[in-house]
Amino acid sequence: MRYSKVDLFLLALLLPLDFLMIVLGGLFAYYLRFHDFVLAWRPALFSIDLLAYFKALLLIAGIGVVLFTLNGLYNSSRRPFYKDFAKILFATSATLMVAVLYLFFIKENFASRFIVLFAWVGSTFFVILGRLAILFLRRYLYKKDFALKHIVVVGDDSISRQMIDWLENQQKYLGYKVVKVLNSPETLFADLYQTLDANPHVKEVWQCDQSFSRQTSVKLIDVCVKYHLVFKYVSGSFESRVTNIDVNVINGIPLVELKRTSLGGWGRIVKRAIDILGALFGLVLFSPVMLVTALAIKWNSKGPILADIPERAGQYGKPFRFFKFRSMYVGAHKDQAKLQSERDGLFKLDKDPRITRVGTFIRKWSIDELPQFFNVLIGNMSLVGPRPHFTYEYEEQHKRVLALKPGITGMGQVSGRSDLSFDDEVKLDLYYMEHWSIWLDLWIILKTPIAILRNRKAS
Repeated sequence: MRYSKVDLFLLALLLPLDFLMIVLGGLFAYYLRFHDFVLAWRPALFSIDLLAYFKALLLIAGIGVVLFTLNGLYNSSRRPFYKDFAKILFATSATLMVAVLYLFFIKENFASRFIVLFAWVGSTFFVILGRLAILFLRRYLYKKDFALKHIVVVGDDSISRQMIDWLENQQKYLGYKVVKVLNSPETLFADLYQTLDANPHVKEVWQCDQSFSRQTSVKLIDVCVKYHLVFKYVSGSFESRVTNIDVNVINGIPLVELKRTSLGGWGRIVKRAIDILGALFGLVLFSPVMLVTALAIKWNSKGPILADIPERAGQYGKPFRFFKFRSMYVGAHKDQAKLQSERDGLFKLDKDPRITRVGTFIRKWSIDELPQFFNVLIGNMSLVGPRPHFTYEYEEQHKRVLALKPGITGMGQVSGRSDLSFDDEVKLDLYYMEHWSIWLDLWIILKTPIAILRNRKAS
């Protein structure tokens, strides 16, 4: 699923909110037990230190959100609430059992069964209350036509009409909006291109009609890849082209999503958090090197410290300003046509006369790429991802990698650097895209200094 920023924000908000609600539930039980009304009914023959109780409550709340995670409560922010109710009840009950087992094993004689019982009731109530608040916030945004996920439905059979009716009924709950229904195989792609041009906010294409030919379906997938759209189809239409699939039963109909990458939902949130922390760490660590480099560039040649180069292709092909220390004389990119040398679609010279003396050194050791930490902080790059190139360098078969943010380092850099052809580099980036994990990112980051120290040719 392609998540919007609102989806990711609401999804990220759930975890700290659940943690807070569990804590509030425990404090509610403590307050209730020592309230005058309860004491008059059942006097307390014990005392519980509030600070010690609060510390234990924080630990239990942490265990609770772990159990919530294992129970799939953070997989998606666009899901009917009733599907989460039983999971919440099970997860809070499991949290209670963990707390009781913890007290048993540390041989702690906890004096109040009342607090244990009402901490469970209170936590369940407050968690549900918090999630209802998120639900009403999401519905309010959908009602204002904000954060709606615009989709195109392909098909006009009974299943297609059933799906369209369901989507229209569920719009205020799940935020899906059908902007166009395409039902003519003869004009399908002309109509689709026209729809995408008129509706740039379309995020998904759902093929519900199983009567379309396999060739038409495969071509439809290619169009979705080109425009970075999520493609879903009703199970039984045709075989899957990729191993990453997700199956959801919607209104009794199995809908299959072809996922170009395993990076989604909490994966994107965690990756972004690592990017921010890593970029801040990199800027602090390399700030002396960057300062010396900036002074050396100004001393060696006239012009700005950062290179004035054309924009690079970012995620979904969106161009962005690419920060890099200047390693050539001013206006060097304007002389590229006179020095152009084709290398599998990439401009590359073994000995480029435009490079300054300082530029030769900083390119050799990848020091010129250090300002890209600022790109990561801004959000148009990641620490790990496909290598960023100029927009014109991507042919149709290469554009699949634009589904991800470009990275400071990536599979291409640690697996061959500038010795790779463009096609081989894209193949590695596609492998990364389809097999992404936090551990793969860490492996690439740790291997990057080794690749640089190999003293290969400057990229």
